[in-house]
Amino acid sequence: CGLAQKPTAAATGPDGQPMSLTVADSYTDAGVYTVTTAAPNANYRLATGGSSRFEITPLPVTLTWSNDALTYNGQAQQQRVVGIQGCVAKDRAALLAAVTYAGDTQAKNAGSYTVTAAIANGNYTFGNTDKPFTIARKSATATVEPVESVYGAEPTFSARFAGLVAGDPQPQVAYTVDCARDAQGHIPVGTYTVTAVVTDPTGNYEWTVVSGMLTVTAEVQA
Repeated sequence: CGLAQKPTAAATGPDGQPMSLTVADSYTDAGVYTVTTAAPNANYRLATGGSSRFEITPLPVTLTWSNDALTYNGQAQQQRVVGIQGCVAKDRAALLAAVTYAGDTQAKNAGSYTVTAAIANGNYTFGNTDKPFTIARKSATATVEPVESVYGAEPTFSARFAGLVAGDPQPQVAYTVDCARDAQGHIPVGTYTVTAVVTDPTGNYEWTVVSGMLTVTAEVQA
């Protein structure tokens, strides 16, 4: 409870009546102690000696964790202990300052993880020390650029990307033109939708693809 504690002691007097004994020592921290007891006055002497053992047990408390919505940002992320339920009020700040973490403390990529908290304090036993958490994929967009091409030439496609964390590699993109090629294997003259499939080896992004347009014009005869 955070206050000094000591046991109560009693004995049976020569007249068969109970008498309270004096306990000299008191303690605050959890542990096993030996305390000195004494008769209430000099007219009595304790037949069984003047000491006894008693124990202060650690106080069970529960850790409260943050519950942040974590999304991939290229940096290490984790949930953290933000409160302690059931502890002595004056101890709370020091206990929170003493929290250490183990497990997935350097999680960066999208996925599921677990972090474990510990507090070096013998006056408490700590519950809810493990915290599973998830880092969600970051939203990103690939927009297919418009392309103009001459009949008979094979168009080259590209895309621009939005939402990538600085320093992350661009994904691979496979393009498909929504048309049937002619007997010569060329894309006919006309305007077509170009769709794309994004392959991201990092797995850290949730991709939205915006289709583009391909315009094929007739070959200019010399």
